[in-house]
Amino acid sequence: MSRKLWKSSLAGVAAGAMVLAGGLWGAGAAAAEETGSAGTGSAGAAATEDSEHPSANTVTAGDIKITRNVVGTGEIKAGEEVTYRTQIKTTGEPATVRQITEKFPEGFRYVDGTARVRSAPLEGGSQEWDEDVMPFTDADANALELPSDGWPLTSNGEGVTYEATYLVPEDASAGDLFESKATVDLDLDVSDDDNPESQVTVSDVWVEVGRRSAAEVMQSGSATLGLDGDTGSVILDDPADFVGDVIVKVIESQS
Repeated sequence: MSRKLWKSSLAGVAAGAMVLAGGLWGAGAAAAEETGSAGTGSAGAAATEDSEHPSANTVTAGDIKITRNVVGTGEIKAGEEVTYRTQIKTTGEPATVRQITEKFPEGFRYVDGTARVRSAPLEGGSQEWDEDVMPFTDADANALELPSDGWPLTSNGEGVTYEATYLVPEDASAGDLFESKATVDLDLDVSDDDNPESQVTVSDVWVEVGRRSAAEVMQSGSATLGLDGDTGSVILDDPADFVGDVIVKVIESQS
């Protein structure tokens, strides 16, 4: 059988499989929608927060309250980015944030230029993001340190907010869970030269690697198999032919 005829036959099989998969997908989506509406409304079909692996956590130490969370949802994808936010506030006496240290998950990589801090001066004024901060990263220790001359905390202010973005490793698998934490070094009374120092850590903040969509898998897979051209256009123009190409490449790679 010629390669062209062979590919055409595979394309026909692929087309039939895609039609069947489409029907099953539609039925599944309809069932999920029905279950969602009968359960908890529009959020019924959405993933629920894992109580054992929360994507946000708050620690209180005296007047100091530190909240750390994942920006967006707690579900990430391999090869994509995730941003963590740490917010420090005081409900009592003024304090000063001297340093923030993040322990990021093993295999994650800090995205240069994404660290930023928002704070307000003691005499008042609006809070604006400072994106010129210069963190020190220790990849071997999975740590990022952000020292400061002093970010002020007052009970009537919005506190100090810190964000940084990391790249999730490409080889992360669906279902993998990664914990991060942040440690904040503080001076607890800015009016006293002999003020005590304190260190507060918030941990138990998790992200989970989600499954890639069929389109993402096929796109990344086609690149791995060496298919040329714009993958998205190929799928839209002739999806069955595209799947046939993928199958041919798989068979050829194994022969």
